[in-house]
Amino acid sequence: MQDNLGSSKSEIENIEIKDIKVSREENIKKRVKLVFFVKQGLDSFLGDIIEGLSEDYDIKKVIAINSQQIDEGMKWADICWFEWCDELIAYGSKHALAYEKKIICRVHSYEAFTNYINNVNWDNVDKAIFVAEHIRSNVLKKVSIGKERTEVIYNGINLDNIKFKEREVGFNIAYVGYINYKKGPMLLLHTFKAIYDKDNRYKLYIAGQFQDERYVLYYQQMIKEFGLENNIIYEGWQDNLDKWLEDKNYILCTSVLESQNMSVMQAMSKGIKPVIHNFVGASRIYSSKYLWNTIDEAVNMITVDKYYNSMEYRKYVKNKCELKKQIALVKNSIEGIINKEKIINIVKKFLNNENKNEVKLNDCTLLITSFNRLKILNEDLFRGFKFGLQDKLIVDDCSTVDLEERNSIIKNKKVLRIEDIIIHEINKGSAEARNTGFKNIKTLNTIVLDDDDMLLCIDKNKMKIEYNKLAEDAIIVVPRYIVNLYENGQIEVAYDRKGYGGLQAKSVLKDITVTSEIKALLAGAIVKNSELIVANNNNDKFIISEDFIALIKLFANNLNKKVVVSENYVHVRRINSNSLSRVINEKRIAIGLIAQCVGCYYCVKNEIIKIEDAFEYMRKRGSLIQQIYKYGEEFIEELIAYLNYEIKENIFVKYLNTLDIKVENSVDEICLEINLMKKLIKI
Repeated sequence: MQDNLGSSKSEIENIEIKDIKVSREENIKKRVKLVFFVKQGLDSFLGDIIEGLSEDYDIKKVIAINSQQIDEGMKWADICWFEWCDELIAYGSKHALAYEKKIICRVHSYEAFTNYINNVNWDNVDKAIFVAEHIRSNVLKKVSIGKERTEVIYNGINLDNIKFKEREVGFNIAYVGYINYKKGPMLLLHTFKAIYDKDNRYKLYIAGQFQDERYVLYYQQMIKEFGLENNIIYEGWQDNLDKWLEDKNYILCTSVLESQNMSVMQAMSKGIKPVIHNFVGASRIYSSKYLWNTIDEAVNMITVDKYYNSMEYRKYVKNKCELKKQIALVKNSIEGIINKEKIINIVKKFLNNENKNEVKLNDCTLLITSFNRLKILNEDLFRGFKFGLQDKLIVDDCSTVDLEERNSIIKNKKVLRIEDIIIHEINKGSAEARNTGFKNIKTLNTIVLDDDDMLLCIDKNKMKIEYNKLAEDAIIVVPRYIVNLYENGQIEVAYDRKGYGGLQAKSVLKDITVTSEIKALLAGAIVKNSELIVANNNNDKFIISEDFIALIKLFANNLNKKVVVSENYVHVRRINSNSLSRVINEKRIAIGLIAQCVGCYYCVKNEIIKIEDAFEYMRKRGSLIQQIYKYGEEFIEELIAYLNYEIKENIFVKYLNTLDIKVENSVDEICLEINLMKKLIKI
């Protein structure tokens, strides 16, 4: 008889629960309890993660063959980690305990193309960890889970266990992995035949296992037909891949889709040159220099292109997915889940008037810009939700409703700690309203806040210590968490910016340029006012990317200063239907892509990235936007063509005007950085 996981009674009698003892019993009583659920034979990716977390959590690993084990594990644990999106998470996410436990599901690759993802109650999953961005994108198109509850963390490569040596061009080509339809076995065979035809000294060594007898028969026939009996060597599954790869010069991948391809990463870590078919998602993982689209390109990469740099290949893996870094990301993700509940409870206490918001930072002004939300601004000010005792300057961008609320604010200026209220006679937009504020602030530092947002101080003494770092080596102080407050009263952590803490501005500049995502870093940020004036100058064309451009300039002007991420205050933003109704059209998309180009300019100028990398990042962003909004790739190609002197400025200006981006004569009317980027390319 089988239970709902498809296990027989005899299997249930062989329950296997592996306890990972992490420290003395007395030291783990107060630890967070973390259980890993995984099916038999599918735990190969878990060993390193469990070892990496064992010092911080009380851990159990459950090889689940029946639902009773999940019942018991979920009852024991605080956090439940389901490895793979399969029957286990389908059951666990619908469990009665799912509402009170924290649940993590790690999605690899194959699950994205099965019905498993539709069997999960994603509302009960606190974090979905994907091993690749393109897998996440694919799944998010099919199921309802907010992107803010997802994360991409690569499978980690343990470089300490991989023997490296400097290598050079040679004739030994490796293929590693199963031989099935996903791995492109026909493409593998025909690609090697083309390499062999170019130079018959090349040999293909296969470490893997056939999963379909049809391919066994096909390979036997075609190897004979091609006359490759002495050049294709099948050596079966290898338990010691590191040793087997030792005499190889190239690693060849012909897959149609991978999450990452660990064997390629391992080979690169040994210093072996990668030759990778441009499978779905490959361009988001690997540099374009390692990818090929046609068989001829693959042949040239091996037989013609003599460039070979073993250290480069290893460093690429180290920077991309070294195990230590991935474990740190996993720890941060788990910590974020734990802290999320704490921070939500803190916000609730403020909203219920159980906590007081009495911080006051010296030589600092809280700048609040407002338009037609004077009622909520007035209420927040009286309840102390705008950093309580902090000195404030308000810029009203010509509000037309609730003007009596503005009169109330003016009447109570002294009580509310308001230095001044500046009223625009015409509506100029949020960017210009901020500029007005920056120019009228008399203190050294400024905090940026919108009228319907809250800024709540958790620990004023610790907050002041972090604030003082602006006088030392910091360029910006930001709250770790941005919390969304919905109309129905639901509270949710939207952003966790811990990953930026302690980084130099140049590192953050690169990150936000590559991803075009800033995690609302200016929200609640504390910055020197003089820096904000410079960073916000001439940004009026960027109607949807004002904050992005300002941050780019801020970091570019202070490359070696650091970002301070504070856990001692929190930014709360109200979310309603108006917040989510912004129309996305071709004009807005184009402006957003130009903004990324501005970031690329400063990165190239300061030798943070190379120009070819800049174009690659721009194309990737354009491709991603294209998938979502059906526009983006065309604009990026036009922009890059202009940067590369392939089309003249007047032609590009005409193209911009077709998108309703008003330009009369020169691209400089948008921003100077586009033409400055052109000059860098010419140099």
